[in-house]
Amino acid sequence: MGKIIIVASLKGGVGKTTLTAALSSRLADMGKKVLAVDMDFGIRSLDIALGFENSALPDCYDVIMGRSSLSVACEKSVTRPNLYFLAAPMRVNPSSEAFELPQKLLNAFLNDARRDFDYVFLDMSAGNGRVLTQTVNSGLVSTALTVCTHNAASIRATEKLASSLYSDGVEDIRLVINSFLVWRAEKDEESGVVDIINRSSTPLIGVVPFEEQVEEMLSHGVAIVDDKKSLAGRAASNIARRLIGENVPLFEGVFPKNSRLKLY
Repeated sequence: MGKIIIVASLKGGVGKTTLTAALSSRLADMGKKVLAVDMDFGIRSLDIALGFENSALPDCYDVIMGRSSLSVACEKSVTRPNLYFLAAPMRVNPSSEAFELPQKLLNAFLNDARRDFDYVFLDMSAGNGRVLTQTVNSGLVSTALTVCTHNAASIRATEKLASSLYSDGVEDIRLVINSFLVWRAEKDEESGVVDIINRSSTPLIGVVPFEEQVEEMLSHGVAIVDDKKSLAGRAASNIARRLIGENVPLFEGVFPKNSRLKLY
């Protein structure tokens, strides 16, 4: 059975989609069969990040509700043979009273996905909505990646989310600090790494530095791991390696050794 990994945050704009695209792409490059699922119903942007924006195939809700099979709905990457994508529905509002998501059908979908793939990444919508709640309630989530920046509100939201996930039975919860601005931590304008870990009460799996070009790469369907000069891409690659059990030093190839103490 493969592993189901949710990428989540209670706040928007923290880089969940960028991270999902990067991790999915890198693990596919490492020979793993990967399915990246956009679970942000009604909005969706993972298709753009992965270069699938022209896809017209059925979406994940069609698969969950039995209107399409997983094999028909997921699209294979042209550039990465091991990477597959499943879109979110555009015209489904999970906040609507008419919204249906039978737990039994969702569980069946997740079970099918982990049977067919080594890793299944679920890019969740911001907030603690029904789709996230029912995904967690399936009992099939292997790992939850909680994403935050070093903004105080983002850290508080991560603490709340991690506590909720743990209460709901998710045992492997990992923190990703994204868009980390070293100079702001150095000047004590924002929290440092250790402070964020302590305040979020979540084990750290990686720190991704802020880079201006990330947004542009995302809009053009280029994963940050494809830019050999990108420190953010290296950090994401390190996280991918840790997910498969490799022992990778926290800041390897990302932050110079002589400046690492300042990160704290």
